[in-house]
Amino acid sequence: ANAQRVVTPYSVMWDGLRDTGTGTALGVEPVAADLSGLLNLSGTTHTDPGTYNGDVWIFAGDVNYLGAAGTVDNYIAPARFAISGTLKYHKAYGTNIPLNNVTIGLADETFTLIDNYTIQSGAGGAYVFEDLVPGNYYLTVLNNPKAPGGINSSDATTANYWSVNGGVIPQARFQAGDVSDDLLIYSGDALGMQRYFVYGDPFPRVNNTGTAWTYYNADSTITDNFNPGLGAIAQEMNVTLGYANKVVDILAVVIGDFNTSYNPVPGKEAASTSLFLDHDGTIKAEANTEIEVPVRIVNASELTAISLILNFPSELAEITGVTMKGSNGQLDWAATGNELRIGWNGLLGLPFAAGEKMITVKMRTTSAFTLGQSLMLTLAADPLNELAGADRNVIPDAVLGS
Repeated sequence: ANAQRVVTPYSVMWDGLRDTGTGTALGVEPVAADLSGLLNLSGTTHTDPGTYNGDVWIFAGDVNYLGAAGTVDNYIAPARFAISGTLKYHKAYGTNIPLNNVTIGLADETFTLIDNYTIQSGAGGAYVFEDLVPGNYYLTVLNNPKAPGGINSSDATTANYWSVNGGVIPQARFQAGDVSDDLLIYSGDALGMQRYFVYGDPFPRVNNTGTAWTYYNADSTITDNFNPGLGAIAQEMNVTLGYANKVVDILAVVIGDFNTSYNPVPGKEAASTSLFLDHDGTIKAEANTEIEVPVRIVNASELTAISLILNFPSELAEITGVTMKGSNGQLDWAATGNELRIGWNGLLGLPFAAGEKMITVKMRTTSAFTLGQSLMLTLAADPLNELAGADRNVIPDAVLGS
């Protein structure tokens, strides 16, 4: 005889446990015998998500009932998980700053964009992508409306020091220091940072990546130039999503801001709060005359970087040179319009006594300069004006005299 067989397929959400079809087998007697023990459903057993068509079941039969076999189609739906985290500006010597109003993209393993998320104001830099199946994904920053900044000679001296001494830093900071985009931080990168500050020379990394920013997983670090990491994928961050939610915090740094001094929050750092210029002397001059204007440091200091943006009346004088004592380090200057930029950095600190002349600005008065007029160098209202001390950190409340 043929037993009454019922095998029920399943369609379930993945839960990490083993799933097997269910079934019954009954005899044809007035009081039906339970023959379910003769039913083998092991061919319907699965653990991983997927579509399983044609799973075989077998009814073994016995002396009274014929054996049989058949198939069912089963399905385990992939579980859904989330990738979330924060995007913050890295501060090597302080608390990371959340970045809001930035759009993060999510791409699949073929680099096809599948979703995007714009971080809301006041959200602490938090983002989330939900309803994702396990697999490989890439995070990328699609739009960052914030202007870059914070690059001066202090970054140059910090990069020079790290290139020689190394030390654990986040991958994002390394990429910000690798302005030449060659997976190394060396003296050429330091020179590039200072030239950007003084002359506005562009960075190869910015040209190659198309953005002035770099981003990377916050937990990715390196120690020196011999372990540069995956700097070539600066804008795409690989995420392997398993069968659990994944937290991926992202650090952002402006390319060139190696000392991470920049504050990307609008309205912050409109002017320097660490450097002040007092005028304590008078130099008499006539039209078409060469003069030298000393800029002195008021308090004794050992300097590793000087970053100055000075204003001067270009209709009354032209800048003909900038000098400083010794030959240690790299000195650059440029005068454009009414602005004079001066950058210097040295791997070794340069000591100055209290009141000692730090730099000398050489000028030539124009024919428009007449008796009784004043010609004054003033400190521009710019947060990039600063001095770095022996530890390569900004000297707070530094005072200059001219």
